[in-house]
Amino acid sequence: MSSTYDSEVFKGARHLHGVPYLSRFNDQDEYLEMEAFIRSAAAAGLVDYLVCLLYDTRACFCDIETVEGITPDDPEGQRLIEAATAHISQFHLLGAMGHGR
Repeated sequence: MSSTYDSEVFKGARHLHGVPYLSRFNDQDEYLEMEAFIRSAAAAGLVDYLVCLLYDTRACFCDIETVEGITPDDPEGQRLIEAATAHISQFHLLGAMGHGR
């Protein structure tokens, strides 16, 4: 099991393209950002690299959990970072913080 993904935490999570995603305080804007990102990843054929997304409203960032083995230097990692930058305000992905929109 991944470091972020916990079946109990994500028990009531929304799913899009098979990816569970959750906003800590049920913020609709955060859900919209995550949905846009997941759709973008799916359109690019990258959804299989995603494990889950958790938007921590208090910390003001979205933690994007990926499958093990993918790095920011991989073409897939670079494309995921591009998609996150295009759709999510602030995120943690592949070991680094990033800022978008």
